[in-house]
Amino acid sequence: MFAHFRRTGRRLYVSLVAANRTGSTVGHSHLISLGSLPQEWTVDERRAFWDRVYQKLAPLDCARRAVILEAIHVRIPKLTPTEMQVEQAQRVAAETQRIEAEIQRHLSLAACKRTQIAELRKAIAAHKRAAAKAEAARKRLTQINPLIPATAAADLQGIADVGPFCN
Repeated sequence: MFAHFRRTGRRLYVSLVAANRTGSTVGHSHLISLGSLPQEWTVDERRAFWDRVYQKLAPLDCARRAVILEAIHVRIPKLTPTEMQVEQAQRVAAETQRIEAEIQRHLSLAACKRTQIAELRKAIAAHKRAAAKAEAARKRLTQINPLIPATAAADLQGIADVGPFCN
């Protein structure tokens, strides 16, 4: 069993291949694809590649796995501790930036809601003033003409009870 590397287009493909012999003919058979990388790989792409390789080679015994991993490492280097730290710092920075953007979005939404609340309070106050004026008009009307039917007074009462959301 060995690692086979194949360049196609802009990618490097890695496969696990087993050698076999049929009579005097030597050949090999493809066992499993271990993954591929672009010719110019990034740290993230290498990390993802190595994660897949370790996962796919897990069923092999330790000795075979070590030989295959070393052969792949010669062509595609594993991540160094420094690269891992830099990548971790970049991920933390990106997550921090995402959280900060989320916080700003929520703060903006809260400011919008506070503005809406202030506008609603103004509308409620205006409607209360209008209701007070309507009530005062009803009282004046009943004082001027006590013969107004009770239904007309009830109609005026309905006008005074208009809620803050009616125009």
